[in-house]
Amino acid sequence: MGQSTSSPTNATENNSQTVPKVSKSYFTRDELMTHYQETAIKLLTPSELISFKRSVGSNIEVNDVYQTELLYERLHLPKNNHTLKKIILSIFVTLANFPIVNEINPNLTAGGVLKCIVMLTNRSKKYMSGKQTGILHLLFIGLSKAESTTRNTTNEFLNETYNITEVLSTYNNTNFDDITVSSNTLLHFISWLLTLRYVVPSSNCKIDNSYNNVDWEAFENSAKSIIRSMNPKTFTCSADSSSDAVTFDEFITVFNVIVPNITAPLENLVEHLLYREDDLVEVTLPLDEMEESKMLTKSLYTQIMASFPNDIVISKLQKLYVGRESGFSMRSLQAKVFKWLAPTIIIVSGMRIVDDTLYTEKKNPRYKNFLDHYHILREDDQHLEDCFQLKRKVTFAIYIKEPWKVTNKSSFGGEHTTIIQLSPRQDIYRANTSDVIYFNTLGGGIGIGCNQPTVKGNLEQHQPGNVSLTIDNALEFAAFRHVGYGGKINPSVLQTESDNLDATFELRFSISDLEVWGCGGEKELEEQMKQLKWEEAEAKRRQHINLKSLGEDRALLEMAGLVGQHQSGGSV
Repeated sequence: MGQSTSSPTNATENNSQTVPKVSKSYFTRDELMTHYQETAIKLLTPSELISFKRSVGSNIEVNDVYQTELLYERLHLPKNNHTLKKIILSIFVTLANFPIVNEINPNLTAGGVLKCIVMLTNRSKKYMSGKQTGILHLLFIGLSKAESTTRNTTNEFLNETYNITEVLSTYNNTNFDDITVSSNTLLHFISWLLTLRYVVPSSNCKIDNSYNNVDWEAFENSAKSIIRSMNPKTFTCSADSSSDAVTFDEFITVFNVIVPNITAPLENLVEHLLYREDDLVEVTLPLDEMEESKMLTKSLYTQIMASFPNDIVISKLQKLYVGRESGFSMRSLQAKVFKWLAPTIIIVSGMRIVDDTLYTEKKNPRYKNFLDHYHILREDDQHLEDCFQLKRKVTFAIYIKEPWKVTNKSSFGGEHTTIIQLSPRQDIYRANTSDVIYFNTLGGGIGIGCNQPTVKGNLEQHQPGNVSLTIDNALEFAAFRHVGYGGKINPSVLQTESDNLDATFELRFSISDLEVWGCGGEKELEEQMKQLKWEEAEAKRRQHINLKSLGEDRALLEMAGLVGQHQSGGSV
């Protein structure tokens, strides 16, 4: 392009703790690739670099090809899922080519893998410091390229220069309005992310080979609910083939606010690429000790955990009440749950009632009694998304921090009370007050986000809030209402983000399952933290390297700028 060039390194501030600030100049592709690869390597410790080299072969250099089969093996990808392998490779190749993400060198190198490790873990905060870049943007680009049949090869690159500021701010001239990701690609990727929470609880754990035997279909069902949060038309038997695609705005909204923790286990897994199998430690998978039920399966648990904020820690789940086992009654629930003094999660599921009159006459005449005590939302205010109209099963999980108690006049719950919708799509509704739940033994049932029901003599009337879940006293019917602000629970996070609060709706359903699970208390949490600290200490002990006798590994550290004539090594 005729522009003068200078070394990116010379045009930056020398600060190994963050990415150097590159001045507004033009650089060749090779200069940019070298600069960002070296910067990534400097964010890894000498021990990590040497362990990585030994894990892939002592003779490998940073620019040597990293075999894709080795990548699949180290990431423990399901052997027969070739679609997932293609997706993960596309993501890694995209990240390895950062910041020139639209002119791909398809050959994944050892240095490129190190770059991916930095970008997919907490190190990315330093690596991308001060840049208008985000890992979710890059993940979306990688996902969008997974189905592409054409890629540039190395000898197709033009001898041109790039404005680094423009490349970073535009993701190498990516127009996010023009690219989409198919729901099938997302189904494989999100299902995989959900399984990782089950099998990769820490960054230094050995991964059991039984991972390949997980119930993939169950995790796919959970993934479909998350994808419907992006596009309500997907996986709903819609005849419109264009509804298959997910846009960038839909993707990033859900990943940011609905499932903000879904990629956390991926960080743990990527760390495994740094180490040999001998460096890892045996751990007990937390979910292996979980007593499953018809409702709370491993897949549903991981789906719930993907939505919980970081300040809510759930160390262990204890089955307290299962309606199918103990009977659907307020008295049975009270006997099983009220002695538990730690937080709980209540899960309720059922089939949406589409036609009130027909259901009462043909299916269950007792439903009329519920309608007599619950004023339904006007038909003019009912604006159901496609996923609600075409998928009848609804599931909600409610996190309750305070212990349960009978509250015929007052309420309980705590400000952390959160309703998580789990099907047919995933959404979050958070309490804005501490008095948000009642357990009314006078005939009012259970209300979340509701005012106390009116119970006087023969008069019994529910008082649903603007955002609320009402459960009758027989635990047979329920109604979830969403009409916007003004109640004890804030509106849908999803609809708030998309500025779609006018889409009011109500879901009335017959309850098929209702369960209450106790979350581990302080004692369990303290034991878990002690175990994690021991595992970390054990990993460091195994990975300890005497830097004074590096031998053949010294060259790698010198390339990274960590060991030289006037340096003795050490952590970055």
